[in-house]
Amino acid sequence: MNLREGPLEQSFPPEAIQEATVLKVKNVVEDILGTSFDQNAPPEAARFQGRLSTDPGKVDKKLSWRDFYCLCDTLSGVLKPKLEEKGLGAEIINVPDKKSEIILHSYVVVQESDIEVLVDPSIGQFIRNHTHVFVGTREQLRQLILGMKDRRSPYSFTFSHLRSNLERSFENLWGSKSKPIAI
Repeated sequence: MNLREGPLEQSFPPEAIQEATVLKVKNVVEDILGTSFDQNAPPEAARFQGRLSTDPGKVDKKLSWRDFYCLCDTLSGVLKPKLEEKGLGAEIINVPDKKSEIILHSYVVVQESDIEVLVDPSIGQFIRNHTHVFVGTREQLRQLILGMKDRRSPYSFTFSHLRSNLERSFENLWGSKSKPIAI
């Protein structure tokens, strides 16, 4: 259901529609994580069955950033068709290095109710202590990254070269807009 269809949407502010959309996608992702990493998934992804969540309190405590290293395309590749099976339009986004064109990172974008929702199952490879799947808007992710300036933040970049300029690191890994990969 598109949350902007019908007369009811006029009574909700855009922020409420955005939050409801993010929550809808998060609930679908949570359902997939609990049930769909099956025997057909590559072994690197299948080992996460029952260990991942969008809720930090439900993630296997033994997972660390190293478990996600270089698995962004694999985990995103498992999530994309599962999101589509659940009726959500999903695209895998590959972010190339600006100099070498080597892919730095991959994640999934769900376009729902004219709202772009990022789903990053391997965000933990870049952000220490963020072993849960990120589901939110680009601005919410930007705020999470910029919030790492605060020493009280539980998160920090795993690689020291990313820590020097948080805004630039955000732009390099997630960008200011998504460009779907060509298949």
